[in-house]
Parts: sequence; C-alpha cells; structure tokens
Amino acid sequence: MSGYLSNPAEALDLILSHFFLANASQTVIYRGEVKTAQSILQQYSSDIPAAAAEMEVTLTRLLSKYFTEVTVSVTSKVKDSSQSASVMEFIVSGFVVDGDNRIQMSKVAELNNSVFVKFVEANNG
Repeated sequence: MSGYLSNPAEALDLILSHFFLANASQTVIYRGEVKTAQSILQQYSSDIPAAAAEMEVTLTRLLSKYFTEVTVSVTSKVKDSSQSASVMEFIVSGFVVDGDNRIQMSKVAELNNSVFVKFVEANNG
C-alpha cells in the first residue's frame, strides 16, 4: 500500500466509501471510465441482482489496484419486507490482502428510492 494513507484498513474504508458515495460525473478528465455504485444503479435500475453483480466485478477491479489479493461479494436485498422495494441494501463482504495484513470487509449500503442514505459496517456480515 503506497500513497498518503499508510493504514490498509483506512484505505479500504475510504475506497469503499468513495465507490458508494461518489458520482461518476464528478470527473471530467476520466468521463466514461469511472464506475461508481450510483452509475451502476442507473445502468441496471430495472435489474437489481445484475447491479449487485456489476458492483462486485467493479469493486474487485478497483480494489485489485491497491491490494495484492481481493475477494469481494456483493448481494442485494429488500431491507424490510413490510416496506416497499424502494428501500434496499447492498451488502459488501470479503477481504483484501496488503503484505502480511488480511483485512475483512463487511459493509452495508442502504438506499431509499435510489438515494444512498446509510453506509455502515455490518455487525453480523
């Protein structure tokens, strides 16, 4: 791990946060080359399982630029079956390796009407 962040766990958290909270349109230089969760959801708005699969592929590629080994799983689910399908979660789990450090990841991104409202560490992920 090189750069201004020397703690791999902090770097992982920052990369995941940026992936879920940034918009692809925030760059002019790399327009069309940046995939974020927002752009993936826009592209796969009618097929949420496909969106989760594309997030998994994209996160694997992204994290592989920073870590020597990457295993990522992204699943989606309706948060509460009594609520409409517009409230859902994407659960990111897996691990990355940096040198001798193996860092587990377990994050939950909650959306309400396609807007990210919460991005937290999963308790039982």
